[in-house]
Amino acid sequence: MQRLLFLFVLSLSFAVSGFAQEGTVKISGQVVDELTGEPVIGASISVINEKTGMASDFDGKFTVHAKELPAALIISYLGYKTVELDVYEYTEPLIILLREERNLLNEVIVVGYGTQKRKELT
Repeated sequence: MQRLLFLFVLSLSFAVSGFAQEGTVKISGQVVDELTGEPVIGASISVINEKTGMASDFDGKFTVHAKELPAALIISYLGYKTVELDVYEYTEPLIILLREERNLLNEVIVVGYGTQKRKELT
């Protein structure tokens, strides 16, 4: 009886996950640095106007689900320029190149905490 209940719950979970993805378009690809070609680990990829998104893995790869095509993707990562990409057709994995943000240091504020004696300061 317990096995039968377990199999029922397991099959129900697969059915629910199948319905959740039904009617969506799966878009996958890889995020890489434009200059070095190295994968960008942890880049944020999301579908604009939808509540779906994810971060790229250790190889820079990702997979997001959009309701329909065309879909607008936004890709961002700290230290790189944000990229907005419109996907009209999807037949093979995307390669997204991120360009380094040169003037990022203007936005950094360094705050220090602690105590020192006056004679130790230069």
